[in-house]
Amino acid sequence: MTWEEREAVIRAARDGFSREEVAELQRSCIYHQVDWAAVADLACELVKAHGPELMWDAVDKAAAALDEPERSYLVSLFWDPICWYPTSKMFTNGQHRACGLSLGGARRVPVFPGAAVPGSPWS
Repeated sequence: MTWEEREAVIRAARDGFSREEVAELQRSCIYHQVDWAAVADLACELVKAHGPELMWDAVDKAAAALDEPERSYLVSLFWDPICWYPTSKMFTNGQHRACGLSLGGARRVPVFPGAAVPGSPWS
């Protein structure tokens, strides 16, 4: 992305995105070129099947069935998890992936709570 393109994205974010600007952003950003809905669903299934003690061999096996870039982004959800503190209104890690997930149609994704969340497997 060029400097001018970045400036245009910043202006659009400030002024509100048009559909065309969102489409252009998605075409130019690697985080928006992923089938995030499929990646997120698979990640959630892995957590559901294996719990918080998820073994890397399960992630590796699931990732091996995917093509790039989905393979790398599935692994990233576990190797470099999206972190969220329940008392905060923002992520401490994973903002770009969260944006890609949201615009990519993902309805759920595992996150690592920065603090114990009652009822979570990490409590």
